[in-house]
Amino acid sequence: MNKIIVTNDEITKIELDNNIELNFSKNKFININSLNIKVLADTTLEIEYFNDVDIKLEVIIEVLDYVKFSLFEKKTGCKSKVQCKYNLCKSSSLDIFRFNDITSINESDVVLLNGENSTINMFIKTISKNTEKYDIRVYHNASFTKSSIKNHGVVIQDGSITINVSSFVPKKIINCEINQDNRIINFTNNKCIINPNLFIDENDVIANHSAHIGTFTNDELFYLQSRGIDKYTAEKILTNGFLVSDFDNIPIFQNLTEVIEKYWR
Repeated sequence: MNKIIVTNDEITKIELDNNIELNFSKNKFININSLNIKVLADTTLEIEYFNDVDIKLEVIIEVLDYVKFSLFEKKTGCKSKVQCKYNLCKSSSLDIFRFNDITSINESDVVLLNGENSTINMFIKTISKNTEKYDIRVYHNASFTKSSIKNHGVVIQDGSITINVSSFVPKKIINCEINQDNRIINFTNNKCIINPNLFIDENDVIANHSAHIGTFTNDELFYLQSRGIDKYTAEKILTNGFLVSDFDNIPIFQNLTEVIEKYWR
């Protein structure tokens, strides 16, 4: 397994095969570190981010023609501002699995589906204790491209989440498929926002989006409570399933249940 560990503004561990090219640079004038990754052949990569000071980070990933790439990311620590840009070439695919357990985050993702038959699948899970904002823009710049974006967050303490997801398909770009799934479980009275946007100028497109803000449904809670489980424990069980689903059998996420448990003791 390829692995990178980024601690504050330094890469503290690198284990890469020949399928990945990496360039890490620092810009002291604007105080942003840049992580540039080019994926040359089918492979996977784990990236762990730890920061005990506020950071700004730029991540740029290019996936070459006919390459399948899976990216597993885990962020822990203090306030972070992250800008990510993904360039997918012909018949390439990128699967992103990301879990955030961080003080506060402002995250921007730009996906460029520049090659025909390119595909992006993005799964973002987070536990929000403070302000979090996610801006995701997906540009279908070639025909026969697919995008699936899933954002699932749980809000506790002083948390709040804003999710903006925008998908773009211009004229004459055909046979595209778009899916957006945004859900926030809010255990507070704090304001949360989901803005799902579809900007489609072509008829030959399949597009779906869903947005939900609230708590777990009465049916979900009743099912567990009818089996003798109290409401607090039922919410903890449902929260664990909500955040851990999609991440099964992925080594970097093996301790997610323990991370969740520390907030529901």
